[in-house]
Amino acid sequence: QDNFGNYGEAGCMGTIFTSKDKKVDLSIMCETIDQNDNKFYEESIRKSEEMNAGIGKSKIIEGSGKWKSLKGVGCNFAIKYKNNLGFIYSKCKISKEQKNYLNNFN
Repeated sequence: QDNFGNYGEAGCMGTIFTSKDKKVDLSIMCETIDQNDNKFYEESIRKSEEMNAGIGKSKIIEGSGKWKSLKGVGCNFAIKYKNNLGFIYSKCKISKEQKNYLNNFN
């Protein structure tokens, strides 16, 4: 759940390169669908020392409903995998106007 009470699920596809010393270079595209069936799409990149956890950057490239207002917003994220599920913490820098819009949406 985010700071505005939204929750949902995401599906991602992309490329993952691993080097002989097990460093990871990941580039993916994700579709997130919230509890109201609004969607947003983001590009994410991550370079880390291991596959099971790491930090990276993402950018929202498109959205519907409330998410349309976040097009172009960049985020930092941390991810850790357990039992084939990814647990993600993401922090995005948004303007006061975007924050007010999301607070009043619904």
